[in-house]
Amino acid sequence: MQGYLDPNYFMTNQFTDKSDVYSFGVVLLEVVTGKLPIRGDKSIIKEVITALEGGEIDRAIKDIVDPNLRDYPVKAAKRLVEIALNCVQDEPDKRPTMSEVVKELETLNV
Repeated sequence: MQGYLDPNYFMTNQFTDKSDVYSFGVVLLEVVTGKLPIRGDKSIIKEVITALEGGEIDRAIKDIVDPNLRDYPVKAAKRLVEIALNCVQDEPDKRPTMSEVVKELETLNV
């Protein structure tokens, strides 16, 4: 469970619908990067955010995406990462609902 738990859970000891959204966002990042959510002291969320802050977005996406994935649409990968990062925001109120996430995923042209 480490890495999937909503940070807000540690303060409230209660799971919410937004906790599920957080966990789903972590799973999306796992799928895109091919990495575990926590590896030693590294967090997949922090790694992705740091990579995106570092410069040109298309280059960052190519660096983030699992190298075993080939011939993927960069635009769709970029949008998938955006959706995932919206899901893993620290404040639950800033996260989308799961139905909003599904609608966003349905709009991906892959």
